[in-house]
Amino acid sequence: MTPLASGAVAGVDRAARGVEQGWHLIDRGWSMCATPPGACDDPAALASTAPDWLPASVPGTAAGALRDAARFDWAEAANLDDLDHWFRCVLTEMPEPGAGVSLVFGGLATLAEVWLDGERLLVSDNMFIEHRVDVSQRLAGGAVTLHVCCRSLTGRLAERRPRASWRTSLVGHRNLRFLRTSLLGRMPGICPGVPVIGPWREVWLHCHAEPALESLRVAPELDGDRGRVSVSGRCRIDGAEPQRVTAALTVGDAQAPLTVVPDDGGFSFSGTLEIDRPALWWPHTHGRPHRYPAALDIRIDGVGQRIPLTPVGFRRIEIDQADGAFALRVNGLEVFCRGACWTPVDFLGHSPDPDRLRAALDTVVAAGMNMLRVPGNSVYEHDHFHDLCDELGVLVWQDFMFANMDFPFGDDGFRASVLAEVTQQLNRLGHRPSLAVLCGGSEVQQQAAMLGLPESTWRVAWFEQELAAICRARRADVGYVPGSPSGGLLPFHVDAGPGHYFGVGGYRRPVSDAWLTEPRFASECLAFGVPPEPGTPDAGAADPATLLARTPRDAGADWDFVDVSEHYARDLFGIDAAALRGRAPDRHLLLCRAAAGEAMSRVQSVWRRPEAACRGALVWLLRDFWPGAGWGLLGADGRPKATWFHLKRCWQPRALMFLDRGLNGLRVLVTNDAAEALEGRLSVSLERFDGVRVAGGNVPLSVPARGVGEVAVEQIVGSFVDSAYAYRFGPASFDVVHAAVESPDGNLQAVHVRDGACPPEVAASGVDATLKTTPAGVPELAIRSDAFLHTVALETPGWTPTDNYFHLLPGRPARVTLEGGDSPTEATCRVSALNLPGGPIDAARRSGDRP
Repeated sequence: MTPLASGAVAGVDRAARGVEQGWHLIDRGWSMCATPPGACDDPAALASTAPDWLPASVPGTAAGALRDAARFDWAEAANLDDLDHWFRCVLTEMPEPGAGVSLVFGGLATLAEVWLDGERLLVSDNMFIEHRVDVSQRLAGGAVTLHVCCRSLTGRLAERRPRASWRTSLVGHRNLRFLRTSLLGRMPGICPGVPVIGPWREVWLHCHAEPALESLRVAPELDGDRGRVSVSGRCRIDGAEPQRVTAALTVGDAQAPLTVVPDDGGFSFSGTLEIDRPALWWPHTHGRPHRYPAALDIRIDGVGQRIPLTPVGFRRIEIDQADGAFALRVNGLEVFCRGACWTPVDFLGHSPDPDRLRAALDTVVAAGMNMLRVPGNSVYEHDHFHDLCDELGVLVWQDFMFANMDFPFGDDGFRASVLAEVTQQLNRLGHRPSLAVLCGGSEVQQQAAMLGLPESTWRVAWFEQELAAICRARRADVGYVPGSPSGGLLPFHVDAGPGHYFGVGGYRRPVSDAWLTEPRFASECLAFGVPPEPGTPDAGAADPATLLARTPRDAGADWDFVDVSEHYARDLFGIDAAALRGRAPDRHLLLCRAAAGEAMSRVQSVWRRPEAACRGALVWLLRDFWPGAGWGLLGADGRPKATWFHLKRCWQPRALMFLDRGLNGLRVLVTNDAAEALEGRLSVSLERFDGVRVAGGNVPLSVPARGVGEVAVEQIVGSFVDSAYAYRFGPASFDVVHAAVESPDGNLQAVHVRDGACPPEVAASGVDATLKTTPAGVPELAIRSDAFLHTVALETPGWTPTDNYFHLLPGRPARVTLEGGDSPTEATCRVSALNLPGGPIDAARRSGDRP
């Protein structure tokens, strides 16, 4: 079938699709069944088998339907590709006779057939393409039955195909390179074996309006201090030629008439609107993500129609790639991009509730992340995801869905399919201000180069030239890279262009490797197996057997990513965490969480130092696919894990960190992404674990807007104190360094534990933890200790603490608010720490506690 043209119009606000515009979402009354592959050629044959129908959600997947029916089994999910899956819906509410009507399918995964009352309408083999089928003549007889059959991939994969130039061990079957489907569920060791099968995007019944908008291009740009929006498009009119047509573009309070040119069967329009000194769209870490509402008004013979457009944001995106650099500039300002590689919120059903999707993006913003990368081994995200990124000020690095394989771009059919896919996806992304980088795919060049193949093999013309030209033609305001990683002498070298940095993490290099290797932009980095948080829905996956089974591992490796976290517990804390797996599992898990977070935060301080060449860090991944010790900063339930809290402290627009410069001493880093200078006083206190102060001092602090300040501890103290404990002329005089910034705009603080310092064990009797409900009705924990507590971990079932995995200085209480729960007076908290050997202690309830 011909891919959708008019239904995938660039720049039209899809959130405005509704009955009044003729769009009817077909999301009710669906059911699903599975049959042996090829057992039923058509719906009539299916009916004769008396199939076992289950209720199904559409948009949705086979796995999602099984989950909702309480029949999903992780162990059996990989077998879903062995079956045909049928989805059925009876359409009873028909449009008025004579209306032009189309069925619109947003995405069918993957070898799909569509049947209407037993007549086959559509065959599709690309899950990333939207289709439109005219059914105007097929709906005159009342209720009709719609079937979507997603055929088994197993048989198709077994067919003989031309041999690839090279093969990867990361993908389950070599012939997946011929199919335009997601690698999610088909990369053993990387993610659970749950393939995407079914009508995973919306199905619509569209009653054609007059006029029908066939194409639209909206292009905002900045020209000095002026904002300019250029628009062009075409409308189709099937009836009589109108006498008078006018069109206008509205952006905010400004409106401009458009030039209308009649043609055969419709008219085209074009024009430009200008706004003097528009408010700019910024990533939220650097300003406000301002957007203007926009609409296209068309009037035909006195009858008007308003078409809502995606809100317009004015920003300028530039990428400095001189001399191997990869630095993103927004509105002329260099931005340190930090965030993660995105994971679908609904991994099984791929139909996330809008509230869950917003909660996930809110968690991204709360951590100080300003960029998300949608990687090429995943799926193109929902429109609502991009709406939220626009609204919340989160930059998007968008891969096209090519990853890890030698794709057959020389095959005419495959090439036509991916051209349609790329065109539609660029149309769908429209003029979104959050879109910052378009990327050919993930680890395609890297896979070939790591096999020792010549550059002529791993440099692919499709990514280097053809796709680049398409992206430049449609989104000249967005940067393009042929792949992630790419740019170095070899594509996986990280000293030029975007790179995948796992020196600290998967390759178990010391933290100093982040300094030695100095990636220019880490578009993937810092993979650790981080156990789920206690007291959360994912906590059940922390038992040893499940932990082992669900920990990601690289193909062929004799280690997994929990081994990585254990390595850094030994390297950073001097504790053999692996030896505790069986005899002290809770302590083992706490050590793994703490070590991963500590390693990540130390790397961030290296990459944020003033002279650093690194200009971005995107952690692999944002969210776990399933409960277990995954890579995610969030668990599969969306709750923050230990690493999220560590990075949250590093990634705020204003943050305080420590940097160990060896013989040059310990430094205090102050980052300031705000538009105003940070003025205040910076103090440090060098203390023993028992709270005795050894040295200290304070100095005036001034960090320029959008700048980074670095101050030596010795400069603040006024004398040599061996602050990095690098000279080691004798026993260390201190164990802990506490730094604080006091300013009219707010206070910052950070605590550094000297390398090699081992805090004494603390008795539970020396720790006081109490919960109360504030007058605002919010639970608040107050915690105090007579001695230093190393890595305080809070277990708060049903709630999320605003801070966690922090050091607590003796005699200085900390207060932590709990968020997201239902009943404040029933909130509970258990407190653990690395040097609290008696196990968690329960926070006491303050008497008379009521809001």
